[in-house]
Amino acid sequence: MQVTRSQMLQFLCLLFCASFIETRYTPDWASLDSRPLPEWYDEVKFGIFVHWGVFSVPAFGSEWFWWNWKGAENPAYVQFMSKNYPPGFSYADFAPDFHAQFFDPDEWADIFEASGAKYVVLTSKHHEGFTNWGSPNSWNWNSQAGFKTQEFVEKKVMPELHNLVNRYKPDLIWSDGDWEAPDTYWNSTGFLAWLYNDSPVKDVVVTNDRWGAGCYCKHGGYYNCADKYTPEQPPKHKWEKCQSMDTVSWGYRRNMKLSDLMDLPTIIKDLVYVVALGGNYLLNVGPTADGTIAPVFEERLRGIGAWLKVNGEAIYATKPWRVQAENATVPVWYTSKNSTVYAIFTSNPMKSALMLSAPRTSSSTVVTLLGNPKPLKWAPLHSTGIIILLPDLPLSPAEAWTLKLDWMLQFLCLLFCASFIETRYTPDWASLDSRPLPEWYDEVKFGIFVHWGVFSVPAFGSEWFWWNWKGAENPAYVQFMSKKPAWIQLPAWSFFQLISMLTSDMGLHLISMRSFLIPTSGLISSRLLEQNMWSSHPNTTKALQTGGPRTPGTGILLILDLTGIFSLYEWFNPLYLSDKQSGFKTQEFVERKVMPELHNLVNRYKPDLIWSDGDWEAPDTYWNSTGFLAWLYNDSPVKDVVVTNDRWGAGCYCKHGGYYNCADKYTPEQPPKHKWEKCQSVDTLSWGYRRNIKLSDLMDLPTIIKDMVYVVALGGNYLLNVGPTADGTIAPVFEERLRGIGAWMKVNGEAIYATKPWRVQAENATVPVWYTSKHSTVYAIFTSNPMQTTFMLSAPKTSYNTVVTLLGNPEPLKWAPLETSGFIVVLPDLPFSPAEAWTLKLDKVA
Repeated sequence: MQVTRSQMLQFLCLLFCASFIETRYTPDWASLDSRPLPEWYDEVKFGIFVHWGVFSVPAFGSEWFWWNWKGAENPAYVQFMSKNYPPGFSYADFAPDFHAQFFDPDEWADIFEASGAKYVVLTSKHHEGFTNWGSPNSWNWNSQAGFKTQEFVEKKVMPELHNLVNRYKPDLIWSDGDWEAPDTYWNSTGFLAWLYNDSPVKDVVVTNDRWGAGCYCKHGGYYNCADKYTPEQPPKHKWEKCQSMDTVSWGYRRNMKLSDLMDLPTIIKDLVYVVALGGNYLLNVGPTADGTIAPVFEERLRGIGAWLKVNGEAIYATKPWRVQAENATVPVWYTSKNSTVYAIFTSNPMKSALMLSAPRTSSSTVVTLLGNPKPLKWAPLHSTGIIILLPDLPLSPAEAWTLKLDWMLQFLCLLFCASFIETRYTPDWASLDSRPLPEWYDEVKFGIFVHWGVFSVPAFGSEWFWWNWKGAENPAYVQFMSKKPAWIQLPAWSFFQLISMLTSDMGLHLISMRSFLIPTSGLISSRLLEQNMWSSHPNTTKALQTGGPRTPGTGILLILDLTGIFSLYEWFNPLYLSDKQSGFKTQEFVERKVMPELHNLVNRYKPDLIWSDGDWEAPDTYWNSTGFLAWLYNDSPVKDVVVTNDRWGAGCYCKHGGYYNCADKYTPEQPPKHKWEKCQSVDTLSWGYRRNIKLSDLMDLPTIIKDMVYVVALGGNYLLNVGPTADGTIAPVFEERLRGIGAWMKVNGEAIYATKPWRVQAENATVPVWYTSKHSTVYAIFTSNPMQTTFMLSAPKTSYNTVVTLLGNPEPLKWAPLETSGFIVVLPDLPFSPAEAWTLKLDKVA
């Protein structure tokens, strides 16, 4: 097709005109939040925060001195004033002594430049109201109108902000002190619209997120969310960590102790972690009232600069890499720039070789140590990773060094391209079942199941108490209720009246589960009885928050940050019963309760795992399972990490969903082809706590360990259930089992966590043995004492390089090969094991 002169001119006109069409932002968050962050901010990475004001004169406690003295009437501050200043002395009387007689701006500039910082944030006005510039407005106004009037904002805040911007043209506005009132009171959107559209810094200025109650981590420029914000994963929005060198105060303190200060290695570790996760690091110092920067602060700032002079290319203008950190040899943090990856290790390996497991090398890979231009010798690991021969490391007061890995081009290109092609899943099983299972789930292997609810109050029979009593009318349950225990006073006692008796008076803190060396736990969020373990808005019956005098609060909900079980159906919910009567042609229960609750649960607590249940009476089309999972995998806040099971409707078991658990206590004889899980209860008769439990009903420790080892050997995860009491305690017999598992895992855990099934899962040549593997290592876990000094294994194929050890005992064991396959090993005296299980580690076997 031939382009005419007229068409060409028209096209050029569009381009030409577009350059003169300037984006205008309206005073609302939707518009303001759409403004791209000026590029300079992400590139600089490191800045200095300066807290300096009248509070630097008393230099006691913190920069909140006035508030602590006169607002909170903190005894330490009141006593300090009474001992050192005459009666009637006011905070304003400190101002004449804020004379900064030794202030030398050139000296400050020299120190900040030497630190390697690329920007400085000076506290122009702190919460006391004193301005560090000649503001034309009064400095000590106060608003007492309940934020219905805006005298303070209109007569002081806005005039000062405009004066500051027009007079000094700052590149960054670091707002603070906003939390007591909404952004509408502060007129934040109005100011930001002016700042971004018409101010003298409109094209370069950067702002943070402190513009009113509820704005943190949600609105503004970059996010700092909270002082000393420390995320565990890279946030999706540009962020900053502000950290004070004096960990107790942001302002200078005359009573500061050395133990209160961050040392240089700690600062560098913090800086590296922040940059690796895509953040900026804003480090605070508090100058004295005399205008000097204390030598101990200067020493640290110059130390940072000396380290950045060598290692700065691994910090400035970098991006997070696909892996942020690893700990194969020593702690390592990764950053990247174009086709180069930087591995910053924050501890001396004290050996000549350093192993990195994350990088994937090619024949063109070049490795150097920053500060040393000579290429280093390296060798690839078997599947991924690299071993590097280190030179003598130069002395580093920061205790951190950087390896530069060049020419990772092919793999980085794949990552770069993939970042623009985000997989979207459609609401059908063919698409949803194609989603790869997040890696963390296969690595953790062992989790805790927790069944806790109103059924824990009667604590009789099982967690299906209500159904057995009122649904099936089981004689044992009817008789139990008809006997009217002492705690039942009403003749027409209902199940709902049990809710007031579900308390946590004994203090259930499930987060302490982590002390058992168990990497994941699950809390039952909604069992089949229309009662939630969180305050659900669409709950049409009872939520736990409506319980008795003390209901489980944030302590119990902490565990929901990890995983949660959710029952789809509810025995006696009238909406569900109505849908059921229609043959599930209506979906009132799903639309009004199930879906709102699932979305509320995910958005509110961001669980890593959704353990669906109670689905079997209706097909997945009734539950809208594929629609929910498409949202969960595509758009939910946990879309990249969440794991689900296979209970999403009649016919879905062992067929659709994430991993498969197929049925309670699923026990396959061969390794399934799909990732699977066995859920098993310590109490073999119930998932909930029973007051009439007997010792013979419980799994003992050796049985639990045998069960877990079998599951892991066949490629599964093991989810072990305990039922807490209504008082919120875990029965000592359950605790004993859990701590016993942890003690065994402390010795044998490397044969469980992050392992894979071996080519042979089990044998019984001498005693029962189960195999797992990890890279080139095979583990043989024997679950019975051979009661002899020699032990035969028939499956492994040995070589001259084979090394055999007993986990917990580093000494290599003597062994001899059998004629065709296998070997005999001479066992040491086996250590006492309440679990009655030990592990042989076989290196370099086939």
